[in-house]
Amino acid sequence: MLDTVQREPVIIERNGRPVAVLYSYEEAKAIEQTKLELLKAKLARADKAISQGRYEAFNQGVIDQVKSEERKKL
Repeated sequence: MLDTVQREPVIIERNGRPVAVLYSYEEAKAIEQTKLELLKAKLARADKAISQGRYEAFNQGVIDQVKSEERKKL
């Protein structure tokens, strides 16, 4: 399994349903970096909105965006 996960993510199933994914360490770091970049971009937009006297809510949309980016890599 360790050899396979170095080439591609490994999906673990229970009763035919996916329940977990194993990634290489490098892939996990890349995913975390992507999540961090998305968060930084959202915070930068919020800071700009606040400086312009507008308020931008930090909501479920951000969480959904991060999850969507993770799914695209699968």
